[in-house]
Amino acid sequence: MESIDLVQFAKMRLVAPPPPAPPPPPAAPIVARARALPKRVLTAGGKLLAPTVIPESVAMLHEKPLPPEIEPAGQGVPGGVPGGVPGGQLGGVLGSILTGGQQTAPPPPVASKPRAPVRVGGRVKEPRKIYAPPPEYPTLAKQARVEGTVVIDAVIDIRGNVVDARIVSGPPLLLQAALETVRRWRFEPTYLNEEPVPVELIVTVEFHLAG
Repeated sequence: MESIDLVQFAKMRLVAPPPPAPPPPPAAPIVARARALPKRVLTAGGKLLAPTVIPESVAMLHEKPLPPEIEPAGQGVPGGVPGGVPGGQLGGVLGSILTGGQQTAPPPPVASKPRAPVRVGGRVKEPRKIYAPPPEYPTLAKQARVEGTVVIDAVIDIRGNVVDARIVSGPPLLLQAALETVRRWRFEPTYLNEEPVPVELIVTVEFHLAG
């Protein structure tokens, strides 16, 4: 066993232990980079893909206008419709008529007016009676022994019916009975140029007392 030299030990300088090593610097923060989105906006089936993030700026596309198509002469204008007028106006209406560059509506249909009665005479012959009952003698005219002829201007329609009648002449006591009688009469239809027409003619109603 070795002994310690006290003299030599006293001359030795005591040295403090070295300080501990400094702690390591903190690790740098890890920044997660967003994965770049695919540039495709359409799927294979032709459907649109909704974006997952909103971009800071959007690129604007500016397309040049297409040159106007030149149609052959007489083939209409761009935007026309089949059946239009050759050389028509863009945005015109199918079948419209252009006058002075403006559209004009077609004229309204003209309502056919009833034909006026044709007076019997010349080429128009008097229609034949097919139903003509005799008049009923008025009682007052019988008592007064009044006889005579009543003249009536009658209008016959295309079916042969009396549609109008007015007194021309006759004894007053016989007029009303004559009108009622003529309105019950029926005639054959009258034709002019193979077309039925209404006619106007003069008819007479005779009143005679028996005995």
